[in-house]
Amino acid sequence: SKMDSTTYTGTTSNRMQHLFGDDDTLENIYNNANAVEQQHIPPYDEEDSERITVVAPAGKLGIVIDNPGGEVPVVHAIKETSVLHGRVNVGDLLLSVDEQDCRGMSAVAVSKLISSRSENPTRTLVLLRGSGVVS
Repeated sequence: SKMDSTTYTGTTSNRMQHLFGDDDTLENIYNNANAVEQQHIPPYDEEDSERITVVAPAGKLGIVIDNPGGEVPVVHAIKETSVLHGRVNVGDLLLSVDEQDCRGMSAVAVSKLISSRSENPTRTLVLLRGSGVVS
């Protein structure tokens, strides 16, 4: 039996926080447009933000990537059981995966890139986080 999905919503820097229980939520999130509200990511200033490098293990990462503005993909949701939980935050901007620039890529393209490398021993994600978000 599967656990019920749980969504925690709280405002932090005008971003929605989404955590999900261990179920098919992440696999089905793009099939149900009403599953998660569309989130607006404001413009950012890369110089005032912190670059974070995260080395992820093989297998599923348990994160949802979105790119509503078409510029820089953003971490939209993180599964409670994700290996990246506590290391990656909702709202982090994804700059690259294994040195492949993700800027301008669609959410589907980024997800496919991450998945295509899921059997590699590690994947290196470079993210942008911090006060660089311009309100």
